[in-house]
Amino acid sequence: MVSASRRSAKRWARKTWSPTWVPGTSKAGTLVPRISVQVLYPALLTDKEPAVRFRAAQGLVCGHDSRGLPVLVELLDKGPMNLALQAEDLLSLIANEKGPNAPLGESAELRKKCHDAWQEWYNTNKATFDLAKVQVDETDV
Repeated sequence: MVSASRRSAKRWARKTWSPTWVPGTSKAGTLVPRISVQVLYPALLTDKEPAVRFRAAQGLVCGHDSRGLPVLVELLDKGPMNLALQAEDLLSLIANEKGPNAPLGESAELRKKCHDAWQEWYNTNKATFDLAKVQVDETDV
C-alpha cells in the first residue's frame, strides 16, 4: 500500500516535471521542470544578451507559445545581423508565405524597413494566427 505522502509526492512530480524537448539539447524527452518553459523562458526574453533573447523566443515558438514573437521582431532592427537573419527565417516560417516582402539588409535603413514591416504584420495578425498549426522543426531554426 502506498502512503499518502508518497502519493502526493508522485502527484507533485507529475505536475512539475514533464518530458519535453529543450532547445540546445539533442535528446527529445529530456525531463525538465515545467517551470523552465512556463517561467524561465519568458524571463529570458528581457535578458541583455541578444543571443539569450533569441534562444528563449525560439524555444517558446517551438513550444507554440507566441510570447517570443515580439522579441524576434525586435531583433530584426536591434540584434546582431546573424541573429536578425535567423529571426527573419523563423518569422517567415510562422507567416507561412503571408509575411511582408521587406528583405533584411545590412544598412540601418533596410533593417528598420524590415522591422517596421514585420511589426505591422505582427500587430495585424497577433490575434488571428495559431502557432499550434505552425510546423517548426528544430532543424529549421
